[in-house]
Parts: sequence; C-alpha cells; structure tokens
Amino acid sequence: MAETKYYWPSREESRVIGKSHDRLDGLAKASGAAKYTYDINLPKMLFARALGCPHAHCKIKSIDTKPAERVPGVVHVHVFEHAQAGSEIKWDGELIAVVAAESEGAAAEGVAKLKVDYEVLPAFADSEDLAKAEELGRTTKGGGKVVTEKEPGDDDDEDEFIEQEIARLFKASDVVVEGYYGVDAITHCCLEPHGSTVMWKDGKLEAWLSTQNVSGTDDGFARDLELTADEVNVYCDYIGGGFGSKFAPDYWGVAAAKISKATGRPVKFMLSRDQELKIAGNRPSGYIKVKIGADKNGRVQVWDSEHWGTAGFSGGAVSQSVIPYVLVPPNYRRKATNISTNSGSARAWRAPNHPQACAMSQVALDDLAAKMGKDSYDIFMANLANADNGKADVYAAEMEIGAKLIGWKDLWHPHGKGPKKGSVVEGLGMALHTWGGVANSS
Repeated sequence: MAETKYYWPSREESRVIGKSHDRLDGLAKASGAAKYTYDINLPKMLFARALGCPHAHCKIKSIDTKPAERVPGVVHVHVFEHAQAGSEIKWDGELIAVVAAESEGAAAEGVAKLKVDYEVLPAFADSEDLAKAEELGRTTKGGGKVVTEKEPGDDDDEDEFIEQEIARLFKASDVVVEGYYGVDAITHCCLEPHGSTVMWKDGKLEAWLSTQNVSGTDDGFARDLELTADEVNVYCDYIGGGFGSKFAPDYWGVAAAKISKATGRPVKFMLSRDQELKIAGNRPSGYIKVKIGADKNGRVQVWDSEHWGTAGFSGGAVSQSVIPYVLVPPNYRRKATNISTNSGSARAWRAPNHPQACAMSQVALDDLAAKMGKDSYDIFMANLANADNGKADVYAAEMEIGAKLIGWKDLWHPHGKGPKKGSVVEGLGMALHTWGGVANSS
C-alpha cells in the first residue's frame, strides 16, 4: 500500500484555521433577515396555546372545554389523548389541551377558560434524597460492576471476597479520600422554544419545525399521522438552539398538524417559556458517594462508589458504565440507582452522561491533591496511566500545552489560598473528557 503523507501548514501559512472569517449567515442573523420557526407567519394562520398541568401528580376527574370554545376568536380546542377524564398525569407541566384561535390573545384567554377538575396525588421530585426515594419505592437498580486485579479462588464466596479485597486495598493505600459530589438536573433552555408552524397542502403536511433533525422528523410526523414520509415536508433554515433536545416533532407538533387538518388552516404552536423549561427535556441529575485510595505518588489504586439520579418519571440515572470517568483505577466497584420523579423526561444533551460523570468522578482527584498537599495538575498527570481509552500520551501533551497557555504553575494555588474579590474566590481547576472517537493523536 502506498504511503500517504499529510502536511499541516504552520499558523503563518494557514489560510483558514487560525484566521478570522465572516460567518456565512452572519449578516442574515444580525439584520433580522433570518427566519426562524417562530418567525413563520402564513395567511389565515391560527395561533395555538396550551394548558399545562399545574400539579406534579394528579388524576383528571373531568375537563370542560365549552367555556374556552365560547371565547371570541377561538376556533378549535384539542384535548390530548393522555389527558382525557380519568387519566393520570405524572409530571408538572404535562400538556392537557390546546386552544387555537385567530390571535394569541384569544388563544391565551381560551386556555384560561378551560375548566379541569384535578384529584391531586402524592408526588416526589427530590432526586438527591436517595433514602426518601427508597422509602417511597421510587428506585430501581441501575447496574454496577466490580473489577479487581486479584481474582477470587475457586472455593471463595465471590461477594465475600470482593468485600474483603476492597477493604484490603483501602487499608494498603497511603492516602484515602471520601467525598460526596453531585450535579442537579438542568434544562436546555433553548432561546427559541420547541414548536412548529404547519399547514396541509394537496394532502401533504408542510411543517416549519424548530429542529436539529430536519431529515428525520418527517418520519415522526408520518408515523403519528398515518402518512408516508414522502407526504411530509419539514423545513428549518435557522434554529434558536437545540443542544440535543430537538430531534422529534413531539406530541405538541403532531397536535398542531391535527388541528390544522381539522380546521383547514395553518397553525403556529410554540411552547411558552415555562412549558419549555418543564417538558421539553433536561439533562439528568447525578449524585455520588465515592471513596478512593491512592499510593504515595497520588495514583489511585482503588475506587468504591454508589451514585444515583433521575431522568424524570421514567427513572434512569447517569450510566454506571462511565463511572469512574476517563481515569479508571485497576480496582473499582461501582453501583448505580435509578430514581423516578414526578418531573419531565430527560433528553440528549451534548455528550449524554459524560459531563455529569466527569464532575462526579474527577472532583475526587482534586480533593486527593488537596489532602496530599499537591498540585492537582500533578495528581492528574500521575493518574494518566489509568486512562481507559489508551490515549495517556495525548492527554499528557494536551495538559502540558493547556497549562503553559494559561500559566497554570504561576496561577494555581491550594484550596482556600487564592485571591478574593469580595465573596468571590478565584482559582483554577482541570478535568479530562472524552466522547465518541476519543482523544486523537493529531
């Protein structure tokens, strides 16, 4: 096979990388000429607003749409199938009904006039409170794994061996650190909420959808509307943020299409800001209790952790497979617990599981450095031999370059010793990350 040679130009020779360039869409966005889904307005278009459930957990005893239908300007009221009388609603904000009207004001008034009788049921939303979740029966096993360099003998009880071996490894460690860390669930908070403007033309659906998945959402519409994908056209020239949360038309997008078909008019249905925050996705929470044991050089030899969190009512937590993160000691035990809460479901968010796993795992290394009186850079460097993707050399080079660029050795300081500006304490921290193709030698 012929050898392939690559040439990487110097910064001075480069015409693209390292240079400033005008964005191709910069003028359109800066001038307001760019049209987002929110900006699409069609002739004879109806405006839709939705009623979200005000309770985290309840049963709908009855729903009366007649007062809303009598509001001047209201054209159509759509009650979701999951919100019919007798239905159980399992999280705050779940949409109950949509009102379509000649104006946004009429739609909002129509929503206010909907009469729903709720039977409020017990709810649970604190995913950090593992003990309470267990008491309420809101937990399921999230998996786990144990790896030890020394393996049990043929006659050993495996569980007993693991307990004894983990205890022995900690006893043999020069330094032991225990910590409790966590990150709350956070929302994507897209500047442009989820939503669409839809119309029917010659039996086909035309949908201007705020989406990251233009080529795939036609299938989503088609499946729920009993169409073929060829009978759906999806448009999205510009999107006001998605970050992993906008890959489907969602049930509210399908509702807009159904209302449009029923009325014979275009419909614009965008979630309100509070609905966007409650039901349009979030990044799952994660909390961890961890104990690590290291040798005198700061290299971690044993890890023992239990973590938990929620991805909403369906349960779920940060995957146990990414704990400990990147730097995996030769001996470890990990356990995960899923918690079901009465809150909206999680969605993908830029490297699902990884940001939480990074924070939950690697703060322990910083605490190890503090306990040993060492620079955290040196502790991370000492643990690169534990990099589970085989790219320790790449991480080392990246760390050296990064430390030089930010003046790490001059600016770093031990915990609590940094300069203060009022109540703000300045400091430096570091972490290692990975995703997909892992670190790249280029």
